[in-house]
Amino acid sequence: RINNVDLFKIGVQLLKIVEQLHKSGYVHLDIKPDNILIGSVDEYMPERDTIVEDQCHLFVEQLAEEDLMMIQKKLCQIYLIDFGRALKYVNEEKEGRPHLPNVRGQEFCGNYIFSSKHA
Repeated sequence: RINNVDLFKIGVQLLKIVEQLHKSGYVHLDIKPDNILIGSVDEYMPERDTIVEDQCHLFVEQLAEEDLMMIQKKLCQIYLIDFGRALKYVNEEKEGRPHLPNVRGQEFCGNYIFSSKHA
């Protein structure tokens, strides 16, 4: 079980991923728990070890303390997967075309369970 502090830290990391995705001009359209993974940090990026160690602590019962410390350090990178429904959206500033707002009555694209109530 993940405590509230760690859940908050995972959420912040996920928001940063989504922000970067949007800055790149894409929307995911299928963000849900099944598409969020907690994985190991790339071994070739040692400068991230201190960031990860500060940002994420996974508390797993029934592990030896040294095993728990290894998990806290190595299994704290959040990954967003399954870009099968992702779409490129129009960026007014970069492309010079106006963004067309969603029109009511248009077919919903996404996952109702994990979407805004206004979707």
